[in-house]
Amino acid sequence: YERFYLSRKWDVFIANSNFTKNNLIKFGIKPERVKVVPNGIDVKAMRSLTVEKNKKTTICSITRLVGYKRVIDLVRAISEVKKEFTDIQCKIIGSGPEKNRIGDEVKRLKLQNNVSLLGFVRDYEGVIQVLKKAHIFCLPSTVEGFGIVVIEAMACGVPVIATRIAPIVEITNDGYGALLYEPGNVQGLVKKIMTILRDKSLYYSLVERGYKIVQQYDWDNIVSEIDEIYN
Repeated sequence: YERFYLSRKWDVFIANSNFTKNNLIKFGIKPERVKVVPNGIDVKAMRSLTVEKNKKTTICSITRLVGYKRVIDLVRAISEVKKEFTDIQCKIIGSGPEKNRIGDEVKRLKLQNNVSLLGFVRDYEGVIQVLKKAHIFCLPSTVEGFGIVVIEAMACGVPVIATRIAPIVEITNDGYGALLYEPGNVQGLVKKIMTILRDKSLYYSLVERGYKIVQQYDWDNIVSEIDEIYN
């Protein structure tokens, strides 16, 4: 499908990140035909959604359950974090072929009381409620085109821990709005989680930084950029 659409003679390609733009250029699209407009979200709606935080410290992850999303790394990190924070909870939203493997790892590490696989949640507001009730959002993925769940977490006031891959570096302003770790490094992930849980001032600092960054992704701004391109 990508090859088919990229071979058409469109006037302009709209890429959702500079990372995607560079990939299009590598494919052979001329740079002047590529405009970057990031994905957008309704920041105001997310900020106005009222929920109570979970009583137990909770980490949330929203992603497809496929190998390159590395959700199993998060499960293994929870096993380490639990040694100090015994009541730590992890809620994972998503479905995919890795579900059984992840479930087996939860059992192997005896994390049935700590990790919940919530599967696919059809209602978008329901997803956002789970996210906003959490204390930390984690994206352990090794491949993303943009990473919209990261800006959704920022809009919800939830500190972000994510992998240091190009699209995430881009949307977090090189880690200004999140704590980043090297993909696949479980101990690196453990360290970032423990850092946030132990340092309340850092926690609230990340919340404020996220709010600042996410304003540029509000639909009002995104629609104006798209409108300008079409005009």
